[in-house]
Amino acid sequence: MCNSATPALGQAQPTGADYVAFRLPPEAEHYNFKMGRLRARLSGSAMTEWTDNINLSQQQPQSELTFGPDVGLAFDWRPTSEQDLKFDLGLGYRWHVNNPSLDSLTIAPTSRIEHRIIVDHVQFLFHDDYSLQTDPTERPEISGAPGTLVNFKRFNNTTGLSTSWKPIKDLTLVASYDFTYNRSMSGQFTSLDHNGNALGSALYYSLTPRWMVGLNLGYSLNSYPQHIQNDSTAYSIGPVVSFKASEHFQANASVGYSRIDFAPTGTITDQSQSRGINYVFWVDHRFNSKMQHTLRISDVTSDGLGSNFTETTAIQYEFRVKVRARLSLNPSVVYEQSVVSGVGGEHANRYLLNFGAQWNVSRRWDVGLSGAHVLRTSDQLNHGYAQNRLTLTVTRNF
Repeated sequence: MCNSATPALGQAQPTGADYVAFRLPPEAEHYNFKMGRLRARLSGSAMTEWTDNINLSQQQPQSELTFGPDVGLAFDWRPTSEQDLKFDLGLGYRWHVNNPSLDSLTIAPTSRIEHRIIVDHVQFLFHDDYSLQTDPTERPEISGAPGTLVNFKRFNNTTGLSTSWKPIKDLTLVASYDFTYNRSMSGQFTSLDHNGNALGSALYYSLTPRWMVGLNLGYSLNSYPQHIQNDSTAYSIGPVVSFKASEHFQANASVGYSRIDFAPTGTITDQSQSRGINYVFWVDHRFNSKMQHTLRISDVTSDGLGSNFTETTAIQYEFRVKVRARLSLNPSVVYEQSVVSGVGGEHANRYLLNFGAQWNVSRRWDVGLSGAHVLRTSDQLNHGYAQNRLTLTVTRNF
């Protein structure tokens, strides 16, 4: 819940990290079953979560206790040294003690089908990413009105194909296409239902083993079948730089100029058009085998809610430390500033504090405890809120 999950508009896709290496990804350590070229993982977990403000309300917060099971299934099959087929599914269900109307199936955002093939100097990547979102704090604009529930159940599926070609050793050319299908599963927020088409192209050049530079270009179309939000067309272009000093320190930066044109196809009255610079800066430093931290600074433009777009500037710091061989801690802090387009558009700030602890009880059993605090302030009446969460998860790895 640290970051907004709203899709960024006008940002070139894909990024360079998945293509410069140009090889099959390494085998994940957490696969616990092996038969020939097939590796698999099966896990089951039970969770319970308490929150003091399920409805994100400033005046009438409601506490809630949620519980439910989760099943994780994944496999990695490599029939040849140049092919890799992956499947990952996280499936669960959530029951709410005080608000059963919020009960829902969940599909983890990491769920994915991926087939990677390398033919001579060309790599093909077919993918299908699917998730069922239920957490309204994933949108920076959402807050609850007094006496109402925020039922944020959304199914998102993105299917795409990307190709990358290495005409020479240090140069990589990339082209991609993605189709997104996003729909409400609760009857609320149906105005956000949309279909998206995105084309991306990029080139990356390795100046030295430590430095990589590149250029990203993007073009996308968003259409809304409810005709409440305005359809949009987005263009973007900008450089990317990657620096890897060692296995312990790396940094990436991408800056792009984006233009988003909105057509008057919806009923909202926002006539704003988006022009400006978006950026993402990311630094990761590993002190040693037990301590690592990450800093991320970004400014992105995402589709609006009752407006054409929302621009969000965020700073995120995360620290990971292994206290003992079986105990890990993972605190993080996030600050977000969001500006909603249109006359009288909202200006809001969010502060997110998170703390997680993971205890590996045995080879097959893990216990996780996490806490989170979200504080939202706004220049509009009754649009702020404070929420606290405490979550306990017990996992069995088969």
